[in-house]
Amino acid sequence: LPLLDADRAKALKALAPAAPSDRDRAQCLHRTFEAQARARPNAIALSDGDVRLTYGELNARANRLAHYLLRHGVEAQTPIAICLPRSWRMLVAMLAVVKAGCAYVPIAPEAPVERNAFILEDSRAALLVTAGDIADGLKRVCPGVVELEAEDDAIGGCPASNPDMPVSVDQLLY
Repeated sequence: LPLLDADRAKALKALAPAAPSDRDRAQCLHRTFEAQARARPNAIALSDGDVRLTYGELNARANRLAHYLLRHGVEAQTPIAICLPRSWRMLVAMLAVVKAGCAYVPIAPEAPVERNAFILEDSRAALLVTAGDIADGLKRVCPGVVELEAEDDAIGGCPASNPDMPVSVDQLLY
């Protein structure tokens, strides 16, 4: 039995937010983030210890790394492995992989080398994004390695603009 009469039910439905359209649901993750970075570039997006990045700074860092990854010859849907501890660098790397139109393959630095080597081989990752000596045992398994700290100057020289990659929710990442 209905708890509300028809007029009351209609009034309550009018107060509810509109359901998202199919187009809204199909929005890619990085496009939603880029819209937030445009709307609130100076707002703090993340805080990790002493590092605080605004949406604008996070977007620029991710864009530079995405352009750097694209210079390594990756194409849309290319699997890219990230072996980093949970940190602001990991978030930048994940966002960069998405912006490059590639698929993110998580590699846990604390997992056994044999397990991570299997994941790299099985996923056919074209690149491994890491820092320092975190993934020393994995570098022989992956055809390309991007060491964030060692390549910081080269990455910093890449454009801060959003990469113009055609990415859709039908791709491997999603």
